[in-house]
Amino acid sequence: VSTQSTGALPPLMHIFKSATAPRGSVCNYCGKKLLSRIFLNLKPMQCQAETCHKIFHRSCATKSGRCMLIYEQPKRILAHNLGEIMLLEQFIVQRTKEMSGQGEKVAHDKLIKRAFTSATKEFTMHLIRTGAALSSNPLSNFNLYHEECTTIFEHCITKVCSADTKRPETKQAIKAMFDSMLENFMFCKLQTSFKEDARRSILANNTVREQLTISRATKAGRVEFSGHRLIDTVYSIQMSCNACGERINTLDKCKFCQGCKANFHMKCYKLSTAQCKGIPVSQPNSRPKPFFGTPIQELVASEGNCNIPRNLEKIMLVLEQNGLYTVGLYRVNANQNQMKSLKNKLVVNNSDLSIDGSKPAVLAAMVKMFFRELPEPILTFGLYSEFLQTAKCDASTRTRALLEVIHNKLPKSNFLVFERLVYHLALIAKEEETNKMNAGSLAVIFAPNLLRPLVEPPAMQALNEIKLRTVVIQSVVEVMVKKFKEGLLAINAIENVPHDATAEEKAKHLVELACMPSPDDLISSASNLTDVGDTDNSSASQEWNGKSIADGIPSRKRDTVGQRRTYK
Repeated sequence: VSTQSTGALPPLMHIFKSATAPRGSVCNYCGKKLLSRIFLNLKPMQCQAETCHKIFHRSCATKSGRCMLIYEQPKRILAHNLGEIMLLEQFIVQRTKEMSGQGEKVAHDKLIKRAFTSATKEFTMHLIRTGAALSSNPLSNFNLYHEECTTIFEHCITKVCSADTKRPETKQAIKAMFDSMLENFMFCKLQTSFKEDARRSILANNTVREQLTISRATKAGRVEFSGHRLIDTVYSIQMSCNACGERINTLDKCKFCQGCKANFHMKCYKLSTAQCKGIPVSQPNSRPKPFFGTPIQELVASEGNCNIPRNLEKIMLVLEQNGLYTVGLYRVNANQNQMKSLKNKLVVNNSDLSIDGSKPAVLAAMVKMFFRELPEPILTFGLYSEFLQTAKCDASTRTRALLEVIHNKLPKSNFLVFERLVYHLALIAKEEETNKMNAGSLAVIFAPNLLRPLVEPPAMQALNEIKLRTVVIQSVVEVMVKKFKEGLLAINAIENVPHDATAEEKAKHLVELACMPSPDDLISSASNLTDVGDTDNSSASQEWNGKSIADGIPSRKRDTVGQRRTYK
């Protein structure tokens, strides 16, 4: 078995040199007192490694063993891709069921087992969240480390366990059981059938993702032809067709290119021979483009037409792994020197980028900076007034109208990036009991970066519009949180069925977990959604002071009957 898989250290002896022992020092092998002699052949021996410096008798130096401190413990990789992550989740669920079936006679053992079951269930939810993000936007160089899983499991113990199980001895017993389970999984990875099972899981997710992409494009009327990204639209004025030159009648359905802004009849777009000139083609030998300040379409095109810029996806995944339980995430300021250092490393197509050691506050600042420095906001200047008008609608139609604008009028690349961001914010809002960041707090922080006008309005008008912008982002995030919870329940419902019979069904739920809900999904449940922009209960109608806007937490106000309004 290789050193990387077992975590064993390479055998390396101490690098000795004659030295003078300080007064009162003892031998690190036998523990006896060291005496500094005048003669060279009687002087003690000291290791010259910078992190060791152990000192021995000359006779004990040959028995001292190997120098353990000059090498760091190598990181042990549990999973390399989506298939291995889902196999790890299935392995933990199966072992937890087997353990719960065994009876315990001691009450303390029952308490530990109950706490272990609750913590592992929360940990499997974390694996499902990571798998859903990878199923929508796969990364080739993603690794899930043993140390990260142990840290996440400690957060799960703190979150779901009672006060009786948070004692140090009980916590150590639960962690030991979890470490043993991970060691068993590492042993199972050496079997020949493991890679085949992981490959089948990846193929099932790829198939479901392709089918979902086709069905989405069909519902929205999206077509790609000669570089044109065409969607269905209707004009209230007469337009001319760029293919045949004839006019397009009022209220007739036609095709509109999101890249070059060309219009076509429904049957004429295939007759067009001109290529789309909306996205400039990047030169292969040009200098690397900066990650910040580059339009979304150019970033996606320069990285091989991927769904989401790889650096942004990598930062979000690391935040979801290590920073999901950080208090005040996206609200606490980061160190300026660390931000500048990481910003200089972030360039397009940088495959050697490593951000594993960065603090969550620094990574969160990079995400905010990316959306703030875009030349055009992710929700585009052209749709700004339409989003504000939609935010003024009543409770029964607002959410559905917002999703219709996002699905049908937002460009494809903008839609995919916004969908990934909303899923990321929904994961943070779901853990608001731990990180103290709900959907409203996140909306206050991200609304100015995602939705802004081309020309800044006067001060009073801008103050009214910032409330409506917050309502738009908060509504979408809350809908995503509700859909995410329903998806988790659907995945848990099929866990008891054999894996072979439910592989495609589980893959379908996993892919749809990170997808933006469509307007048709809200027909049955639109009346049950909590409206965040109503004139009575909206955060937009509450009074905002300067401190609450800066901190991301709106102030609360008592109404006329003395009841407290809750901010969701």
